Amino acid sequence: MTGKRRSTRIAVLLVALSTVLVVGPGGIGGAQVQGPTILHPRLSVRTLVDGLVTPTSLAFLGADDLLVLEKNTGKVQRVVGGQVRSTVLDLPVNFGSERGLLGVALHPDFPDNPSVYLYWTQSSTGQDTDVLSQTPLLGNRVDRFVWDGAALTFAQHLISIRACSRTPTSRSAATTTAG
Repeated sequence: MTGKRRSTRIAVLLVALSTVLVVGPGGIGGAQVQGPTILHPRLSVRTLVDGLVTPTSLAFLGADDLLVLEKNTGKVQRVVGGQVRSTVLDLPVNFGSERGLLGVALHPDFPDNPSVYLYWTQSSTGQDTDVLSQTPLLGNRVDRFVWDGAALTFAQHLISIRACSRTPTSRSAATTTAG
């Protein structure tokens, strides 16, 4: 991938993320949020897709083809042409505090290698929940899935990470990269 193409893709990703992530009602401190200020003349802000629940991360499958993660539902949504086309995976997540379906990365040789890596917090109930105590001790996990063009299929559990904190003020940080 050329440097210019990569820079353009990163810029599009940043703009897309800024449009789908929302500050609470009334903005910060009750001030009215007017939207971001765009300083570069070749950039713009537009809504990429409507109807998602707590979108957190995305991965580009193609020019107008995305996988978008929903933190609180555990769903991986396929968005094509600005429309949610299908749910390609639904995981039972614990989404309390900073938990849920949080990170996605495509294998560096994607699509030749169709591996998709997800960072998520497992629910011990088998259902989506925000009850912090309903998380296994090693409930934060990174798993590898395989993309077949229509769905993600579990392939391999890679790592478990402690999820033992029961307080909503604790911080968990993870960045998903592949390579």
